[in-house]
Amino acid sequence: MVVGRIISLRHYSKHTVWRVLDRAWLCRAPWAIEEVDKMEHNTFLFMFHSREDRKRTLEKGPWFIHKDILVIKEWNPTTPLRNISFITTPIWAQFHGIPPAFMSKENNWKIGDKAGSVLEVEFNDHTKWKPFVRVQLDIHVSRPLFPGFYLPMYSHKRVWIQVKYEKIQDFCFRCGRLGHDRESYSEENDTTVASLEGEVV
Repeated sequence: MVVGRIISLRHYSKHTVWRVLDRAWLCRAPWAIEEVDKMEHNTFLFMFHSREDRKRTLEKGPWFIHKDILVIKEWNPTTPLRNISFITTPIWAQFHGIPPAFMSKENNWKIGDKAGSVLEVEFNDHTKWKPFVRVQLDIHVSRPLFPGFYLPMYSHKRVWIQVKYEKIQDFCFRCGRLGHDRESYSEENDTTVASLEGEVV
């Protein structure tokens, strides 16, 4: 079984969630959804008849409901739902601007670790000639997305490494967090974000 929570200030009904995900998941076998107690805001259980459908759903995210991210976790019914943490979710990120001389799996892992907990680094013989490196990160959904940083070079020079997050559709450009956009921003959500020029490392 899979449990998920939509990170949003908006409330979603299970019918809306089902309609959106049924088009996105394209499951080969029937699947069902149930809403957890309404005290657990935007939290749903997903039941799959196919192990392949469940596996693909867990691995091919992140998924979104009208631009709001859905954090999904595999769940064993012997574990109380209240013990499931929805504070992190895997997301693929692109790191642009890394000089070819700095390209190695070890270096790319260290670079990715600045933006979140690294789960996987995409690296092969052709990676150093690509315009960016892909790294899968476990992102803390309540914290600002890491925008990038300055990489120290030789002779006291620095190069800006820009981080771009794949599939992210809705986040606040003011505070950098998922779950709301600038139009729905509230001062209660205020937090410090790294400047557009990045931070010195």
